[in-house]
Amino acid sequence: MPFITFKDTQYELLEDETILACLTRHQVSYPNSCQSGVCQSCISKLTDGQMKPDWQKGLKENLKVQNYFLPCIAKPISDITLSLPQAQDINDQASIISKELLTHNVLKLTLKTDNLAKWIPGQYINLVNPNNIIRSYSIANIPKDDGFIELHIKLRPDGIMSQWLIDEASLGSSIIIRGPNGDCFYINIDKSAFDILLVGTGTGLAPLIAIAKAALKLNHQGTITLLHGGLVEDDIYYVKELASLSQQYNNFIYKNCVLKSTGQYPEISIDKLMLDKLTNLKNTRIYICGPEVTTKDLKKKAFMAGAALQHIYSDAFI
Repeated sequence: MPFITFKDTQYELLEDETILACLTRHQVSYPNSCQSGVCQSCISKLTDGQMKPDWQKGLKENLKVQNYFLPCIAKPISDITLSLPQAQDINDQASIISKELLTHNVLKLTLKTDNLAKWIPGQYINLVNPNNIIRSYSIANIPKDDGFIELHIKLRPDGIMSQWLIDEASLGSSIIIRGPNGDCFYINIDKSAFDILLVGTGTGLAPLIAIAKAALKLNHQGTITLLHGGLVEDDIYYVKELASLSQQYNNFIYKNCVLKSTGQYPEISIDKLMLDKLTNLKNTRIYICGPEVTTKDLKKKAFMAGAALQHIYSDAFI
């Protein structure tokens, strides 16, 4: 079996085992989050051994050429040596400038950092707190216009990062940010006219808001429909802001729904609402964001309804 070397210690890999799984099995503390090659929290540098291209899935070219890769999807067949990334290669410093509860379990966090044009509306970034806890959150605004990065963070009783943000982080606290990454952002190089359907549940709303604002700012030609779903009415937020946006732009439509309603919002599932709005399949781009299971289900149903797979973009919250 091959060996991996990390911090001058060797660890033997089991058959078909990833590097991250091997380190975890040996009780080595190593940064990670999704463990599936999506969030890039475990990014590492190969310092000796043979690199396989699929280990670098989703990384930016400047990181690939520096031998960065993702240990959570890397399964070596020969000995390798790896190290943690160099801070100057992947880290940006940010400071917390505001914290605001949007609902009983959603925190709006705004961050100040340099080079705001780098942070693309709708993509996700990794937050790294002083305890080296890493979590991914989507950008909910247009940072270069607003002067800050806005994130919507689901508060979980067992959430290490979210509880740190609520209980310990204060205004002015420093935090590391990495990225951005992800498939959900507005792009229309040739300025084509097409409809956009934005679908999400929970804090999956965050990137959809950013995509809608980016498209509207660039005078997108086509209808932009944003659908937001929740389990109960308390899960729905940003209603006034999105309603105002729909009044400001004739081509922006906002709808919400819940599974259990007392009459405030329509009682219908998000998948049914989405399928009702899929009326122009050949000329619609679909963006889907939210919890992993819901996102995969919505993506499948949109495809089965006739949407072209290359026109469906999604970021699942893992």
